[in-house]
Amino acid sequence: STLLASSAASDVYKRQRQLKAQLANQPTEVVTEQVTVNQIAPAPQSVFFQIGSAVLPTNSTVNLQQIADLVKDNPGLKLKVTGYADSDTGSAAWNKQLSEDRANNVANELVKLGVNKNNLIISGMGGVNTLTPPAFNRRVIIEAQ
Repeated sequence: STLLASSAASDVYKRQRQLKAQLANQPTEVVTEQVTVNQIAPAPQSVFFQIGSAVLPTNSTVNLQQIADLVKDNPGLKLKVTGYADSDTGSAAWNKQLSEDRANNVANELVKLGVNKNNLIISGMGGVNTLTPPAFNRRVIIEAQ
């Protein structure tokens, strides 16, 4: 019985050596794959402002840096920078100027972060009431074109 167990163990060991030898003699296959990455334009980004102000909020810099990096990595990408004000406050003339000032301030920050001004389309749309609450209308939207 011990002899049978020893013989079985020897057969298993012999078989393992044969399999290892077969694996060692297998040709190695090198697989190369070409991957094409298509850059998808990001979703529109918003920068929100305080009532009556065109001063960039301090927390907007991080998002603007990411947008600037995307444009620098994709030189053909243009950004549409559109400013808005809320129509519930201020005159139409004031809101038009405020929306333009907001758009220009965002655009100027993007230029400071390395975006070519020629890649920016800047406009101010004046006062709107498309979003609720009205504070959400005090914004600049940045869209990839």
